[in-house]
This record gives sequence, C-alpha cells and structure tokens, in this order.
Amino acid sequence: MTTKVSILLNKSHSLKPINKYFETLNIKRLIDNYHNKHSKVVIDICIILINELNWGEDEAKEIIIYATLLKDIELEKNLIKLSNLDVINKHSDRTYIIGHPGRVSQGITKSDFTIPVEVGAIILQHHEMPDGNGFPSGLKDQQITPMASLLIVAEDMAYYILDNPNWIMKEYLVQARVKYCGSTFMKIITAIDDSQK
Repeated sequence: MTTKVSILLNKSHSLKPINKYFETLNIKRLIDNYHNKHSKVVIDICIILINELNWGEDEAKEIIIYATLLKDIELEKNLIKLSNLDVINKHSDRTYIIGHPGRVSQGITKSDFTIPVEVGAIILQHHEMPDGNGFPSGLKDQQITPMASLLIVAEDMAYYILDNPNWIMKEYLVQARVKYCGSTFMKIITAIDDSQK
C-alpha cells in the first residue's frame, strides 16, 4: 500500500489545474474497470482541490490518497454504488454496509501500519452528508471534517462524471450547491466553480 501511495503522491505534483484536468479527462467506461477508474478520478479531484484551496502540501495529499484507497475496502467483494442511501436501505446487507466506515476506521486506528491517524476519521465520515442524512452517525456540515467533506464532494463528482458520458460542469455545480449546503462544503464547490473561470 505504501508504494502505491508514494507513486500517486509523486504523480500528484504533475496534475494540472482542475479546469485543464477536466478538459483532458478521457474515461473508458468499462464495467470491470469502473471502481479503479473511480478511485483514480476521486484522488485526482481531491489533490487538485487541495491545491486550489491551499489546504496543505504532501501530507494532506497522502492522507486523502490513503482515505480514498481504503474507505470502501471491506465492500470490494460486493461492489455497489454507495452514492444513494435509498440503494443502501434496499440492500440485503444494509447493516453491514452502514457499519463499514466504523470497522475500516477502527482497523486503521488499531493497525501497526504507518497510516496517518487522520485517515481513520476521514473514512469514518466519508458517507456523511451536510444535512445529517448520511451514515453511520448522521453528522451535519460543521461536524464533518474539511478533508472528509472534500472526499465526499470528490466522490460524488467522480460518480457524476463516470455515469454521464456527456457531463457538463455547470449542471454538476447546480446539483452540488443544493446537495452540499454548509460552509465547508460551499468552499469546496466554490473552488470548483472558480477554477472554471
């Protein structure tokens, strides 16, 4: 895992500003490659936004890379799209799915690996929503850490891009402004919007 994080961190230094990144983004929408491509796009979006928001250097990028790669590791056998709570509520393993952020976070916290401690907190919150309708704790905007907020928006944006071959940034931003109310989330949405100008 550490080697993969190092490689991604080194590649992060060559990422373009977000508007240039999206201009050159070329996605092959193959079912068997969906989750790998999704993780790559989430990491790229997060790193670009960390730069746009001036939220730190390599340490913040390393933390978000680990969080993205590990957040749903327990669910890889049953890969389902977790962007919609309605899908989860209808799933036969609902309790297992809702509990995965806590189990993965706890596993990281208790591990002997050299994973930054902040990764566990981000993973614990990566399915929360600013209106309190997320899981596992139903946290609201100000209770969600900025880095978890960043991952939540980046993951949603990656789903939007991958699911809509003819996606349009302005349309995504309209949806995101409604979905992601709250000061931290709005800083992230504003950074995306500002990068398009």
